[in-house]
Amino acid sequence: MQVYVSAEAGLCMLLNGDRVLLGSIAVAADHCIEKVATELFLNKEYVARSTLQNNTAAKSHFTVQLLRSDFLQEPAVIKANFNKHRITIEGLLNFKRGVSFAETAFKYPVNSLATIGFTQPPASVYNLFSNSYKTTISSWLNFDMDSVFLPQNKNYTIDLAGIKPGIDSAISYTYDDNFNQVEKVVVNNVWEPSFNFTLTGEAVERVYEHWSRTGKLEATAAGKLFVPMPFVRSYCSRLNGKQLGVISSNYQPSDSSGSIKCIFFCKMMLSAIPVALLKYLPDEMVKALSSVGSVELNAKNEGGTVRITGIVNKRDDIPLLFNW
Repeated sequence: MQVYVSAEAGLCMLLNGDRVLLGSIAVAADHCIEKVATELFLNKEYVARSTLQNNTAAKSHFTVQLLRSDFLQEPAVIKANFNKHRITIEGLLNFKRGVSFAETAFKYPVNSLATIGFTQPPASVYNLFSNSYKTTISSWLNFDMDSVFLPQNKNYTIDLAGIKPGIDSAISYTYDDNFNQVEKVVVNNVWEPSFNFTLTGEAVERVYEHWSRTGKLEATAAGKLFVPMPFVRSYCSRLNGKQLGVISSNYQPSDSSGSIKCIFFCKMMLSAIPVALLKYLPDEMVKALSSVGSVELNAKNEGGTVRITGIVNKRDDIPLLFNW
C-alpha cells in the first residue's frame, strides 16, 4: 500500500491498487487507518455491495441493517428520517418460525423522566444471551438475572418518576483527649432516583423467595429493604398474587397516565434531567442531551412481523447540536 499525507488538509490516504482509504491525520497517528486498511484490502473483511443494496433501497436519511441470524428469517433495515423538529425511526423484523413475542396492554405515567415496559422474551431469544453476558448484566443489577426473567413471568415495567434531591447522613466516630468515643454526624445533600419496578406473572413468588433466601431482602420496620439498590432506600413487596414491586421510599405515582399495547416501549423526557447532574457527564454528551426533549420507542406485532417505531423530539428552546 502507498501512503499519502497532506498536513495542510489534515488527511491521510492509503492507496491499494484502484482502492483508496481516506482518514484524518489524527486517525493515522493512532495507526487505526492501517488496521482498517489491513481488514479491507488484505483480509477482505467488508460488507458486500449486494448486501448494502438493502440500505440504499430504503431511501432514508440513515439506515442500519440487521443481518440474518439465529432468529431473524431475513435481513432487516431500520431506517431513520429527520427534519428540524424530530427524528422518526421505523423498521420491520421478520423472525423465524417458533420465535413469537406476546403483547401487553401497558399503562404508564405520562410525566415521568423515563418509563420502560417489556414482555417476557421467549426462551428461544432469551437463551441467545451467553453466560458471560448474563454475568455482566447480573453484576450491573446486583442480583442474578436468571432469578428474575423466568419463563412463567409475563411482563416488566420500570417507572423512573424523576431524580429528586434528598439528605443523607453518615456517622463516624473520633476520640477526645481522654479516649472517649465521640460521634460525628455528616449531612450530605444527594440526588436520589424515584422509581417503581414491577414484575407481573406466575413466578413472582419464586422471585420473592429467591431474594429472601439469598439475602437480597432485609426486614425493617418500614418493610423488606431491597439491599441491591444502593442509591436510595427501596422496599420489595408482593402487590398481589401475580405482581411483585420494588419501590423507592421517595416514589409518588403520577395522577395522569397513558396506555399502549406492545411488546416493548420506552418513553424518556430528557429535558427533565436535573441540570446539577449533567456535570458528571462528558461535555459532548451534555451538548447532545441538551438539544433533545423526549424519546419514544416501541415494538408491536403486525401480521407475523414486529414493527419498530420511534420518535426523537428536539427541545424548541435550545439550538440543535447539529442540523437534523
